[in-house]
Amino acid sequence: QPFATAVSVQQNRKDPAQPGDILVYVEAGHDRRVATDASKPFKAYAIKDNGTPGTLIFSQNFPANYRGTVQPASAFAGSAVPPVPVVFYAAIKFNTGCVPTFDSILFALKGETTVAGVPDAAFDLKSSGDDAFIELAGAKIQAIRVSGEGSLVIDQGLSAQNVPPPPGIPVPTVTIPGSSSLVRQGLTPGTQDYKDLIATTQPYRIGSSVCRVN
Repeated sequence: QPFATAVSVQQNRKDPAQPGDILVYVEAGHDRRVATDASKPFKAYAIKDNGTPGTLIFSQNFPANYRGTVQPASAFAGSAVPPVPVVFYAAIKFNTGCVPTFDSILFALKGETTVAGVPDAAFDLKSSGDDAFIELAGAKIQAIRVSGEGSLVIDQGLSAQNVPPPPGIPVPTVTIPGSSSLVRQGLTPGTQDYKDLIATTQPYRIGSSVCRVN
């Protein structure tokens, strides 16, 4: 699978006296030339780069129709020594229809595995089911990062996840005098000019030629 997003690199030093392992995280799906295929889902990868070629730590399938479109975000979690390397992956899905929407999915996995090749959930993200991921219906994740305070920042673009501010102070209405040379009064119903004009007017109704949602 081709990679069209930046990778995330992490140095995992279990022993401070040793250089440790170089972990590389990346996800596939951002190349639009490759169509989605339920039998060949796009994946997220964790690779140990201690030589050439690198060693695959694990791969995580994205659900059907999801594409990995952002740079993964990596960090260390826990107060134990050494801390646990963790990585966050995000993917999006485009939903066609009268009103198209996006859904997003966020994975939180450990950078190391207990069973070779099988990714482990880094946190308890849900009260039931698979703790490795959460889904965000109707949202499009644009980017993810870990802040300096250690919090995961999920960027949905233009502060789409924030409640819009309340409306400001209304603009006062200004009455325009009838004598203004820039404003002319319309035809008055019942006058002869009004009757002559309405006889040539075709009734119409404003609508949408795109779609109708009942």
